[in-house]
Amino acid sequence: MNGCREMDFRIIIVMILTFIITLIGTVAYSIRIVGVRTGKIAVSFALFNIFTLISRTANTIQGSMLTKYVENSQGYNILHSFYMIIFSAGMATIAGAILIPSFQRMFTKGVNRFSIERSIPKIMLHGFSKAGIKQFKTCLTLPSTDIIKKIELENFQKEYYFLMH
Repeated sequence: MNGCREMDFRIIIVMILTFIITLIGTVAYSIRIVGVRTGKIAVSFALFNIFTLISRTANTIQGSMLTKYVENSQGYNILHSFYMIIFSAGMATIAGAILIPSFQRMFTKGVNRFSIERSIPKIMLHGFSKAGIKQFKTCLTLPSTDIIKKIELENFQKEYYFLMH
């Protein structure tokens, strides 16, 4: 029974890491847009590379944990675990899509602040300060309803049906 709990804990960690990896991959699109809008493409790429580094580190940890889980499964139903991991990635994609406008605003402030600070670590420290958290709150916004109306759910349902059967 103890081994089962340990494996469940590993899958929860893998799901969290999958969520982080997928979320970073999704909001990375907003960093690219910020580079074009601000004209500071090099700074945007530096910021993008930091997030990519975090994502790849999480991916390295996740890969070894998942490998160990599969090796030690010994007949447990691992298919359910993989469905949960895929579900985690799907939720991260949805969360990331919703957060893209907020991250665009946040990254724009970060890129513009880099012109003053000239230090990514200082900008990141500022982000966790009281003033930085207040600025983050002002960046929060939802995607516009015009964008949401353009999404055709019928195509998603058809593609999902064909993938599952």
